[in-house]
Amino acid sequence: MPQLTKVHLEPNNFEKMRSSYAFQIFSSQSVRGIQQYRGRIEARCGNVEPTQKFFRMTSNQTRQWQPKHAQPSLVEVASQAGSRAHQLQGRAHSLEDVGLAHVAQLAWGVHQTAVLEKGLKSVADAVKEWCEIGRRQEARLQRLEENLSPLATLASTVVLLPQQPMPGQQPPQPSQ
Repeated sequence: MPQLTKVHLEPNNFEKMRSSYAFQIFSSQSVRGIQQYRGRIEARCGNVEPTQKFFRMTSNQTRQWQPKHAQPSLVEVASQAGSRAHQLQGRAHSLEDVGLAHVAQLAWGVHQTAVLEKGLKSVADAVKEWCEIGRRQEARLQRLEENLSPLATLASTVVLLPQQPMPGQQPPQPSQ
């Protein structure tokens, strides 16, 4: 079960800087908690499927933003930057379209519960911030791709320079 506390729903300025709280809100435990209390939630708010889908999508996105693998070479980064930027752009748009609209609808349906309203507002704020992070990541990846494409071309080109003799040495004679 998710262990959401007042810190998650009403963070102070220092707690807002801790991304771990946002990741805990959108964890798979929260999806299981929504499933367990499905009857009560649906009685107040309606269908919970879009919320669960939104939480799963957000959880998957946060896992992609936290790579746990070794850093790839510059040439690999340059070749993969375009597709990764496209993925991030698509996810940022889906977060805006699906997530914020659903959170707003959910908040409107349960306006009598002040704590839940505050929680949903903090979730909506977190989603907006994540969308902005996705846009910044996309821009960084595009700049990286632009900067690394000459390096990738250079790395794939092998140049052989003629051997020059050192001062005072005889140039090598071609063998016959």
